Parts: sequence; structure tokens; C-alpha cells
Amino acid sequence: MRRPVPARICRHATEGLTLVELLVAIAVFAILGTLSFRAIDRMSSLELQLAAQHARWRDLEYATHRIETDLLRLALLPPGMAALRVQEQRGGQNLQMLIDDGEPPQRLTVGLRHDGGRLLRSRQGTAPATDEVLLENIDHLAWRFMHGGRWLAAWPPGDGDPSQRPDAVEIRLEVSGIGTLIRLVALR
Repeated sequence: MRRPVPARICRHATEGLTLVELLVAIAVFAILGTLSFRAIDRMSSLELQLAAQHARWRDLEYATHRIETDLLRLALLPPGMAALRVQEQRGGQNLQMLIDDGEPPQRLTVGLRHDGGRLLRSRQGTAPATDEVLLENIDHLAWRFMHGGRWLAAWPPGDGDPSQRPDAVEIRLEVSGIGTLIRLVALR
């Protein structure tokens, strides 16, 4: 036989929620809303940071690819003429190159230099001469040249024909926030 349920335990459907239950439900939803907002805010700030880092690495790749392309297009010159020359300056070394550009080959002078924290590529031989900013936030730029099995800090070598090409060129960039990057370009 069934026992009757006491009246105070039974609730009628029309009674609704008590004030305490309502406050607890509002507090739970407020906490969940705050946590959700913070998570979305954090995800969007991380997305912005990743996009900035991606853009930085993309710029570094573009700059090194541009330099490599110029080095691979060094002009072949008669003995005694230099297609590649390094000049010392504050903040690093300038590199001047004479490259073949287009068909029929047109000779252009391309310079790479560190100036005011930027890596600049200048192009002369076309009107007007142009400067292109390859990279920002560069602390130092240095070049080394492999020739005859040894590394040289300057080019052309003092003991040889200036029209010779090095076997390889090493580009050393000190980039703010990243560190030292080294790129080796084989020319032979």
C-alpha cells in the first residue's frame, strides 16, 4: 500500500522559484558569461599576435628571397671589373652589386644597406633610382664571402681578380625581437 506524501514536501507547479534559487541561477549565468567573454577576448588577442608574427616572418622571407635573387643575377664582367663590392658603414656593411636585368640584359646597380634600423634595397640604372624598404627593426647587417675554401669579410678579395664571383655569400641579420638570422646563398 502507498504511503501518503506529506504536504510540505509536495510543491504545486504554480509556486515557481524561490528568490534564493533565482539569485543562484543569475549568479551562475553571470559567471559563465564573464568566463566566455574573457575566453573570446583572449582568443582574439592571440589571433592578432599570431597574425603579427606571421607577417614578420613573411617579410623576412621576402627580404631574404629578394637578396638571393639579386645575388644569383650577378653580371658577368670582363677581368678587372667588380660585380660585387662591400663597403663598411655604421651599423653594418653595404653591398653593391651589378646585376643583369631583363632581356636583352640591362645592367643595374643594386645596393643593400642598413640605415636607421631598416634594410634598404636601392636600384640604380633605371629612371628614377628607387629605394625599397625590405625589412624594419634591423640592428645589424653583415656579409661574408666563401672563396677558395675560406671565408672573407670583404669583397672583392685584395689578392685576386675583382671580376671573380665568390662561391657563396652569407647574410647575417640581427633582427629585433627575433635574434640573429643567417642565410647562405650558393653562387656556384
